[in-house]
Amino acid sequence: MIRTLGLVLLFSLAACGSSLKYTIDDNTIAGTTAEEREPVNAARNEEQRAEDMAREAHRAETTAMNEASMASNDYKSAKLQRDSAKTGRTVAESSGDYNNKNKAKAQYNVAEKGAEAADAKHEWAEEKHEWLKKSREAAELQVKSAKAKVELEKAKLCAAKNIRPSEKFNVLEYEQQSLELQQKYNDKKRQADEMKAKVDDLERKYQGKQQATESAKSAAQ
Repeated sequence: MIRTLGLVLLFSLAACGSSLKYTIDDNTIAGTTAEEREPVNAARNEEQRAEDMAREAHRAETTAMNEASMASNDYKSAKLQRDSAKTGRTVAESSGDYNNKNKAKAQYNVAEKGAEAADAKHEWAEEKHEWLKKSREAAELQVKSAKAKVELEKAKLCAAKNIRPSEKFNVLEYEQQSLELQQKYNDKKRQADEMKAKVDDLERKYQGKQQATESAKSAAQ
């Protein structure tokens, strides 16, 4: 699964450049000076930073996906332990032994609190994964937006130097392309940011449940 996600990121980053509608071959501005190309190079540096961030976002999403899978398995185990403790409590209640009944009751309480904590952790891990998935999608859009900015800077340079990359060249089309992709990135980033508050709330809920479990364990000793 990790390798598959890695390939998805590789292809998605590669597709960011090829899917732009308006592009200019680098050879078109090869005759300009290094100083004149400085805005283009600055935009390329931004593109590189965006790609680095997208890779990091992918790694974070992969880690969260694995954590969510482990949390799901832990929750299943916790439910089994709770069911087993419930059976033990029922048997102890029918035995007539006061000490056994109290011990079984305490063990069930620990198992029940543990299951609640595992459930809360699972819910938090799933939401965290979804949040980081959205963040990764935003990061990929940021890469595409950065690539469009590179093309816009090349187009502006062509316009300034009276270079025509094509017969129908119009720098306004490059500006519109850049604006649209920047807006798409902003929208996706906002969606991801809005999810973060829920993730934080679920983490606090899990921590509270986990503390209750530890308290139950201490009481059972």
